[in-house]
Amino acid sequence: MNERKHLRILQYNLGKSRTVTDSVLNDPTSQNTTILVLQEQYWSRHTKSSLIHHSWTLIEPSLKTGTRPQAAIYINKALLPPSAFAQVLLPFSDIVAVAITTTDKPILIINLYNPQRNGQLITPLKRHLQQHLHMQEYSKVLILGDFNLHHPLWNPPF
Repeated sequence: MNERKHLRILQYNLGKSRTVTDSVLNDPTSQNTTILVLQEQYWSRHTKSSLIHHSWTLIEPSLKTGTRPQAAIYINKALLPPSAFAQVLLPFSDIVAVAITTTDKPILIINLYNPQRNGQLITPLKRHLQQHLHMQEYSKVLILGDFNLHHPLWNPPF
């Protein structure tokens, strides 16, 4: 029987909380999750890293600025071997991307934290993808994250 692999992705803003980050990484139900796409994850000033966990491979943004990255991707070591993914380098400190290969063409997963204080990252990301990545190489492109976009329909004035 030809069984297709399914990716289970959990996207979550952790509010910079160590307790919440530990909880997500250690929750027994996350054992069935292939990829955690996290924003505002806990980041240690001591180790200069997001939390490391024995069950998860941590991928942080490739552009290092010496400050806390606001986006991270964790890949479940039990569900996806290292040969099935590769980080895609992007010139942004709050965007991280990974190519997952479970079929003929990889799936590109992009995790974006769009900070309100520094303006929009969406337009520069779109421009970079159009100019530098060959999108036809991917079967799917998923852009996930905390876009910090507000609209009266979901944030009504009180």
